[in-house]
Amino acid sequence: MEQLIGIITYYNQHGEGVTFYNQKPVYIYGAIKGEEVLYEIQKTCSTYYIGKLIKILKSSVNRNHHNIKDAHLIGGYDLIHMNNDEQRKFKEEKVLHDFKKIAQINIKKFDWIEGQQKIKYRNKITVHDGHFYKKNSKDIINIEDFLLSSIEWNKTLKGDIIYRKLDTLIYGNKHENKYTFDSMFQYKFRVGLNSFYQINKEVAILAYQYIMNNLLQNEITLDLYSGIGTITIIASSKSKKVIGVEINTDSYNDSLYNKKINNIKNVEFYNKDVSSFIKNYNEDIGTIILDPPRTGVDKQTLDLIKNKIKPKRIIYMSCNPATQAANFNILKTHYNLSKLAIFDMFPQTYHIESIIVLDMNN
Repeated sequence: MEQLIGIITYYNQHGEGVTFYNQKPVYIYGAIKGEEVLYEIQKTCSTYYIGKLIKILKSSVNRNHHNIKDAHLIGGYDLIHMNNDEQRKFKEEKVLHDFKKIAQINIKKFDWIEGQQKIKYRNKITVHDGHFYKKNSKDIINIEDFLLSSIEWNKTLKGDIIYRKLDTLIYGNKHENKYTFDSMFQYKFRVGLNSFYQINKEVAILAYQYIMNNLLQNEITLDLYSGIGTITIIASSKSKKVIGVEINTDSYNDSLYNKKINNIKNVEFYNKDVSSFIKNYNEDIGTIILDPPRTGVDKQTLDLIKNKIKPKRIIYMSCNPATQAANFNILKTHYNLSKLAIFDMFPQTYHIESIIVLDMNN
């Protein structure tokens, strides 16, 4: 197979280095912007190529020369070849690019917030027959040190086994009703094996504190997509009342349990579809908190928020800046983007958590 030489000029959305061949981009995992590399074409697609890195001819000063064998074969190590500075540059550029391209807004001022723990930060992993799968496949890979978590797993257990380590370690399959607890701020939360709960507790605390710092005080707060009630309950200390809305019944039941064990009086939870709930809701809202799935908020819900509910402020937390930017593009007719904070919730990966604060136009 022909070997080619290229200069890496930028990154794609997954942090792969990009050079050009035959006037089409070539995506190369493990290559850093500015490097000169020797590569070969692995796959030809209609608008791009996928290349394989053969050798680095001119190395970047931002390269992390790790020694994790076969790291590139398992998910979660997308950026491990970059040092912290380069990972930060990539993530900042990705968020700003998404908002410029999708929402037509140039953001000049933003916050970057990171934790101390760059490895061993995951409190949840899934293991298949005692092993991990290769990325995008069901092929087994043996890895001595799963660098992203300190959880020790049983290599003899068969099946897809979830491990979650918070106050205690629990494990089992996704259908088992097993719970641990987690203490955060002055509250305690019951967390199931398969509950949605941030996998990086250190940075989650920083993100939730950011939400608290931007919450309008002593007003009614509406927490949509409230999950097991983590943000809802944390926000109760600064709100007149907090209403959490969650369609998943298991998460809703967990939220009721968490309300009870924390003895919170000014919180209400509803097991309803978000859009259906706000259609029939008529109280004045100070702040709406949004923490939707990666797909973002549907247009009907966004239209109801800006035209019917009309909160003074929206705090929108997202693990997908592209859908967050697309949602802001709909809301911007009624709301200004006051703040943006990028949280390094998932070091060594291309995933990003970001929070925007939107204030109603005067």
